[in-house]
Amino acid sequence: MKLGLTAQLSLVLLLLVGVALGAALVSMRVELRWAIPIALIVAALLTSLVTRSLTATTTHLTEVARAMADGDLSVRARVPKSSQLAPLGAVLDLLATNLSSTLAELTSERDKMSSILESMREGVMLLDTEGRIRHLNPALREMLWIQNDVEGSTLLEAVRQSELHALLALARRTLDAQRGEIEVRGLKPRVLLVQVQPVPEQGWLLVFFDVTEMRRLEGMRRDFVANVSHELRTPVASIHSAAETLMSGAKEDPKAAARFIEIIDRNAIRLRDLVEDLLSLSSIESGAFRLQREQLELRPFLQQHLKMFEGRARERRIRLEVNTPDDLPPLDVDSRALEHAVSNLIDNALKYTREGDRVEISGRPLGAMVELRVADSGPGIAPEHLSRVFERFYRVDKGRSRGVGGTGLGLSIVKHLVEAHGGSVGVESELGAGATFWLRLPARRPARAQVLERDSAEAPPAS
Repeated sequence: MKLGLTAQLSLVLLLLVGVALGAALVSMRVELRWAIPIALIVAALLTSLVTRSLTATTTHLTEVARAMADGDLSVRARVPKSSQLAPLGAVLDLLATNLSSTLAELTSERDKMSSILESMREGVMLLDTEGRIRHLNPALREMLWIQNDVEGSTLLEAVRQSELHALLALARRTLDAQRGEIEVRGLKPRVLLVQVQPVPEQGWLLVFFDVTEMRRLEGMRRDFVANVSHELRTPVASIHSAAETLMSGAKEDPKAAARFIEIIDRNAIRLRDLVEDLLSLSSIESGAFRLQREQLELRPFLQQHLKMFEGRARERRIRLEVNTPDDLPPLDVDSRALEHAVSNLIDNALKYTREGDRVEISGRPLGAMVELRVADSGPGIAPEHLSRVFERFYRVDKGRSRGVGGTGLGLSIVKHLVEAHGGSVGVESELGAGATFWLRLPARRPARAQVLERDSAEAPPAS
């Protein structure tokens, strides 16, 4: 059982007194009046030493506590177990350990949250109760073109966007979550969906979603539906009108009946072509169309394929010419896809080439690609239309395109088929000087080159 400080001092004094008395009794030469003062002096010295030790320990514990208060949780008291202040030192050490562990967990959570915000594609902004910016992530800086440090600024100072301010004002007025879209203008226009959410006792959390591509696709879908409806309406109306005329009595007149039946047949063919093109385009865009690549010699392919157009060309006295060099490498393509693409280009060239003129189909090597060109002598295409001729339902001359039987989807199908091979398409034209459409398709590499490439890919890296 440990004794208190006062009890220990008393015990020391009694021992010293006992020693002094024993010495006085044993040695009769020392007078009793000198023994007691000496014993008291020794006791005082021992008491001073004990007090100094306790004072030093107390000072050390005070310094440790002050260091902890200043944020240094690595310090430890480490008071010896024999000291009366050892329990206090142990408690301080345990407190420092627990605080250090808690701080490490909080730091880890903060870093984790910061990493999540930094890597999010959505923009995030946190406003305090006064409407000042406390935090925003890099994605939002890019969306809103914020270059400077705006933390601490108001939303109005950082972002000049009236729709956003109106949305935040509505949320603050109703004290409820709000959602709306804003348009960001500039070099890269964007459409952003903004969710404003109140954070109790903290302020407001604003989350920005970039819906630019979604809105673009929705617009394309609306345009596509409108264009398809328009393209279907014309032949259906023509068929219906011709059928009504026949039923109202025109069938009794052989010449009139033949004329209206020809109208029905022509528009039925147009409907069939339109449906087939729509199905082809849907199959390609959905990924249902799978390429089956094979080695294909271009000149024999063209010579064989052009036979199906000889009758139409002969009727209008148009010459079909094929010009390819002897050293042209074979293609690495799907023959069905190439046949579809080339048929569209030759069909268009025959429609627009002047009677008695020619359509030239040529090929040439171009690095790892082969370029196939189809040139006509038609009216040509104005510069402002060149970048859009491969869009669905885009027509340079709407009236004339329908007059020659186009569906408006042929060139779009060509573009999708060629790009599925890893190639590219383009057009060169001047008004009054015809047009040249070109396709660049991958050439078939020699077997030795393929083996060398495979071996190099399988070889271990050099140490």
